[in-house]
Amino acid sequence: TPPTNLEPAVFQIMYQVKMLTTAVLSVTMLRKRLRPSQWGAVAACMGGLVLVQLSQLGTGVPTAGGNQFVGFTAVLSACTMSGFAGCYLERVLQKGNTSLWIRNMQLGTWGFLLGLASMVVKDGAGVVEHGFFHGYTPVVWAVIGIQAMGGLLISLVVRYGDALMKGFATGLAIIVTTLLSVVFFDFKISAEYLCGASLVLAAILLYSNITPRGVMAAIQGFSTRGGAFVHHAIRGGWRKGHHFQHDSKHCAVKEVFADAAPAGCFVSPPAL
Repeated sequence: TPPTNLEPAVFQIMYQVKMLTTAVLSVTMLRKRLRPSQWGAVAACMGGLVLVQLSQLGTGVPTAGGNQFVGFTAVLSACTMSGFAGCYLERVLQKGNTSLWIRNMQLGTWGFLLGLASMVVKDGAGVVEHGFFHGYTPVVWAVIGIQAMGGLLISLVVRYGDALMKGFATGLAIIVTTLLSVVFFDFKISAEYLCGASLVLAAILLYSNITPRGVMAAIQGFSTRGGAFVHHAIRGGWRKGHHFQHDSKHCAVKEVFADAAPAGCFVSPPAL
């Protein structure tokens, strides 16, 4: 509905509001507290994504006979539902001790039933005549596999990160996809795209509270005690609840884990 009632550029701008709705719902639904810098990161990521996606559009052609009120209402509703779905998924995946695979099967069952119903309504006669797997070429199977792997990766991001981090990861994926289009589709990188990509990358660092000084300290710590870090990471040291503190005597960065692991110098992504 939005593309038929709004110009493509307006739709791309409005749809990035889903980052804001996700942040607001994270605070209201999940009782999270976001630092002012994280709110700034959300705004920067929204602006960066708008610039990146507008750089991929041609001149917007006004929609003939479209209803802008319907278009705005539809896109704002989509943003709200996207934010709610992300926060609800985070709550479901992080609540209790149910394994990630069982949660995926539980959530995927509803999508399977809805997809099956849609297939019966739209293509029921064709499926009966030609069979369910008619037209499934190797390329189609490859796309299905990629989509399945993408779904599992999103589950991992939400399980060990949060719904907002999923939004930042999606923004980074858009940038990478655009870079690939330079190679395969002769896409021309513009100043608009460079500004947008820089904003998204800066927003990711800002949201994760990663500063240039912290990056250099992490590199120094890894170079001095990299072996200990790898050993502890293999043993399952990357867990939620850890924090960082500075130790100038022994190494640049020391991580204290929630499971009271032996003290040492480790480097890993900051806790979300």
